[in-house]
Amino acid sequence: NVHFLIVTGSLSVTGRSSIATAAAPAPPAPKVGLVMAERGLRPTDSGDLSRVRTRTMNEDEAARTPLVADDGEPLKPSRDAPPDKPALETLTNPWALASLALPLASFASGFSGAIADVPIKYYFYDTLGLGASQYYLYSAVTSIPSNLVVLVGLLADCAPLRGKRCKYYIAIGRIAWLVTYLRLATSKTLGFAAITWYSTAGALGDTLASSMGAMLIVDRVKLEPEGRRGLFQATCMLASGVGKVAGQVAAAVTYGNDLHVPGFGDGFSIAAIFIIVALVPTLLVVPLLPKLHEPDTRGGDVRAVR
Repeated sequence: NVHFLIVTGSLSVTGRSSIATAAAPAPPAPKVGLVMAERGLRPTDSGDLSRVRTRTMNEDEAARTPLVADDGEPLKPSRDAPPDKPALETLTNPWALASLALPLASFASGFSGAIADVPIKYYFYDTLGLGASQYYLYSAVTSIPSNLVVLVGLLADCAPLRGKRCKYYIAIGRIAWLVTYLRLATSKTLGFAAITWYSTAGALGDTLASSMGAMLIVDRVKLEPEGRRGLFQATCMLASGVGKVAGQVAAAVTYGNDLHVPGFGDGFSIAAIFIIVALVPTLLVVPLLPKLHEPDTRGGDVRAVR
């Protein structure tokens, strides 16, 4: 319950459950300020405390109660007040604009990994004439960035960018992914070394973006009500699974056209596959990042909106 003091027509927040008044006439008490920091209101005189009565409100009633000054005029947020935080229902809804980038990032990561996996294998075997040992080496080298998740976590906690722990690092990771795969797609010689090193650089960008996104997902889960806690994370995991299936189907259509879909002929080249890999995560995630809500660490709230 949130307790309010009603003083000569004004409201003031107090941490006490009740305030007793003296039976005898009390001397005039000092004026007190109306403190509503969380709603961005400037302090204002609330009147003489010698005339006090109390009333208890629940949180919903308190939120609907208009705040007025001594002259009866409604109080308005000050210019330097922090912007309103999105409602918890919005933050915990994976399809709301304030969170939509997170499930779409999960989908894009699953899709781009799946659509490139099989074409790269066949390109190594059929075009370059390589064996299984070279592919194992490729897999080992490109998996190195995924083992750097701990360092990514330290980066988010120790070096936030512009007051954001994750948001801008997601953008950096996706841009790195885009640049490396576009560079790979336009390379004159698509040999084993070029594919391995550029794919590793792209995997580093994907690890940065995916790990930062996972941290924001955990923050969202903490805000969910007890009865549906974990639904946000489950939705993102489902989106990743759907992306993997879609990527495998797209690979069968675009690379070898094993499904014999009309209009695709014998399929796309490996360079065209790399262009698709580069563009899908960038186009799905980066335009939504300005709307992705993340608390500002400079405001003292590091982990999540409370």
